[in-house]
Amino acid sequence: MPASISRADLAAAFGDKADHGNGADIRIAMSENGFTVWGVSDFNALVLFNVPENATSFTHDAFVEAGRTVTGRIVGPDDKPVTGVMAFGLRASASVYLQKDTFTLSQLNPKETRKLVFLHAKKGLGAVLKVRGDEKGPLTVHLKPCGAATGQFVNADGEPIANLAFECNEYLSGPTPTKTDHNGRFRVEGLVPGESYVVHRRISRPVLYFQTCFGPFTVKSGEVKDLGQARIKRDR
Repeated sequence: MPASISRADLAAAFGDKADHGNGADIRIAMSENGFTVWGVSDFNALVLFNVPENATSFTHDAFVEAGRTVTGRIVGPDDKPVTGVMAFGLRASASVYLQKDTFTLSQLNPKETRKLVFLHAKKGLGAVLKVRGDEKGPLTVHLKPCGAATGQFVNADGEPIANLAFECNEYLSGPTPTKTDHNGRFRVEGLVPGESYVVHRRISRPVLYFQTCFGPFTVKSGEVKDLGQARIKRDR
């Protein structure tokens, strides 16, 4: 199962008030003034220890355990089975296409809560389910109609920006590039109720980075949320 490191574990290991991560990620020194970030769930075991300064040898055991497995099924608003659903979080961090109306959640850590996201893009149905590590199951996922979001991009003078490319984060099928209409407005469909989203732009000069323009935000089932305006000082 994936490793589990809490903020308390990090604080006890380092013995200071510095930011060493949030439990999901750990900061690792790369140089005197630099660091990188490791995802805790990328490992099956992580052991925090301090080697005595004058030690000539050091031994520390690390244990790996098999995660729990829980089964479940997927139903629509009419409580009938639904197939062809994309699911995120069933195993590690990859999305899975479910040909049947049943699924298996594996590698579940008893100490952690796992978030599952389900989406049937063609039917416009989705659901978010948080599963406790000690959940016995079987689980039932009730899909609901997805929501949508609208908004507008304007320049520094408040004028609409037409044909502006942007993306709405979507890890189930990958971000879908979208452009604004002639009034600078846009509409994003198929948003899973209860899931957190952001709308961002890719800017490649001088280096590639993402500019968050709206969010994070969530929508309710069937809701069309107006995100308002995002003022872009300079269109790149």
